[in-house]
This record gives sequence, C-alpha cells and structure tokens, in this order.
Amino acid sequence: MSAPPAGRPIRVLRVIARLNVGGPALHVTYLARGLADRGYETTLVAGDVGRGEESMAFVAERAGVEVVSLPGLSRELSPLRDALAAF
Repeated sequence: MSAPPAGRPIRVLRVIARLNVGGPALHVTYLARGLADRGYETTLVAGDVGRGEESMAFVAERAGVEVVSLPGLSRELSPLRDALAAF
C-alpha cells in the first residue's frame, strides 16, 4: 500500500465492538499502525470488553495506536446501551 496523495491526508475510522483476545483485535491494531506509518490519519474506536473476556488494548498501546473508548458499544444486544453508543 502506498502513501495517500499529496495534500490533505486520507482519514480512516475503524470501529470494533470490543478489543478482546483474538485475531480481530490484532487485525485492527496492526492495520491502524500500518496506515499511520504510510501517512493516513487513523482513529480506532473500541467498545466494552465483555464479562469474562480479557482486553487486548495493551497491544494497541504498545503499537502506538490510540484507542478511543466508546462506552456502551459491546457485542451483547441492549437497546439502551446501543442507543447510548449511537448517540
């Protein structure tokens, strides 16, 4: 992947329901880091890790990827929390 065209950088927003242990958390972290290294402006938004799950936010932190927390966004369906996360 090459750098974005000269001028204003391309902005990429990635949203993941939770940064729990597993491949998707690694994927979004490494993709965000790789895009940033190529000049893209990236933002990674993550919801809440569920009960009994371990967080992989430390992987993003070590990679220099800032994670914006979105409380209420989670895997479980909840009309109230879903509305709060959307708001």
